[in-house]
Amino acid sequence: MKMLRDITGAETPEQKQRREQRNKATEFFKKACRDLSVAMDKKTVLLVDDNPVDAHAMLKMLNGAKPAGGPEILTVTSADAAMSFIEANGDDVRVVVTDMYMQDDPEAGMDLVEWVKRNHSQIPVLVCTAHADIGEKVQKKFPDVQVLLKGNFTIPQLLLLLGMQPANCETA
Repeated sequence: MKMLRDITGAETPEQKQRREQRNKATEFFKKACRDLSVAMDKKTVLLVDDNPVDAHAMLKMLNGAKPAGGPEILTVTSADAAMSFIEANGDDVRVVVTDMYMQDDPEAGMDLVEWVKRNHSQIPVLVCTAHADIGEKVQKKFPDVQVLLKGNFTIPQLLLLLGMQPANCETA
């Protein structure tokens, strides 16, 4: 049985660590919401993930949690498809959410971020990756790009980053 408090009633080291992690995550999301500058008048959130299962799961979770009247959430399964979509519909894109590592081309995610920043700099980019070192590389090259490590955020937190108030969800 884990000790919830020590004899003096103080937090255990584990409780303190969890509280500090929650506070750090909350601060990260507050800062990220300010920094991402999502264009609220835009109609489309574009998800880019080469794994159709992951893309569909993210799409389903976001659509299930987004508020009524929220933006359309679309998925594409390659950086090339994302670039084509943005070329045709760039004025309507609220934000691009992309996976960084694509199986067919490991540099495709970085290429997409570079292309968006060069050709459509008004569109914010949010990178999701499972690799902290890739996230650090992206942030060094593009300080205005937000990076989320997979598994370290919730869908309501992601919705806040995308400029949507989650429907019927807790945010922390």
